[in-house]
Amino acid sequence: MSRHGNESIIEANQHVKSILVVFGILAFPVLASAEQPIRFDRDVRPLFSDRCFECHGPDAQERQGELRLDRADGPDGAYRTLDDSPAIKPGSIEDSLVWQRITAVDDDVMPPPDSEKKPLTASEMEIIKRWIEQGAEYVNFWAFAPPRMADPPDLKNVSWSQQPIDRFVLHRLEEAGLTPKPTADRRSLIRRLSLDLTGLPPTRDEISQFLDDTAEGAYERL
Repeated sequence: MSRHGNESIIEANQHVKSILVVFGILAFPVLASAEQPIRFDRDVRPLFSDRCFECHGPDAQERQGELRLDRADGPDGAYRTLDDSPAIKPGSIEDSLVWQRITAVDDDVMPPPDSEKKPLTASEMEIIKRWIEQGAEYVNFWAFAPPRMADPPDLKNVSWSQQPIDRFVLHRLEEAGLTPKPTADRRSLIRRLSLDLTGLPPTRDEISQFLDDTAEGAYERL
């Protein structure tokens, strides 16, 4: 074989390797995402909200079949039994009536004939399928979750912390093997605070007033 022919083969092999590497990089996020647990609030709720809540959501006047898909429990929750089958049975798509309706090939079943919504795509149905198989765990929408007090975490070095929120910040830094920067001087502090709150740098008078205020609580008064 000629030298030119060998060079062509080598060049072709290099192109093939490059293509395989690119495909491997592109496929990695897909494979990785397939291993991640499905979350109701992040992955499933948007699908239900767009396709299902009009008939099976929180609006009692529009609700049909006495079924809500925005929550699990209650007399109309998704875990209730409909037609001798649970609407959603955690861990089992075969026993989940909602899954049977979603995958029905009859156009008169899903979506409803008078609905303007498009049917779920194959990838969207896969998300719901995996969610049910993983336990169909419902998580309340963050805006509806009642606030609760959290105990500040234990730290290796508490000297940097001046208030409870500092302990949460420092805890994350310690987990990442990082250390906080030294405390900013007062001139830098008022500049940062002014830019954060007003979007404008502080005036000379504001700087002078803050620098001269050495009493406790100067930052709060600022």
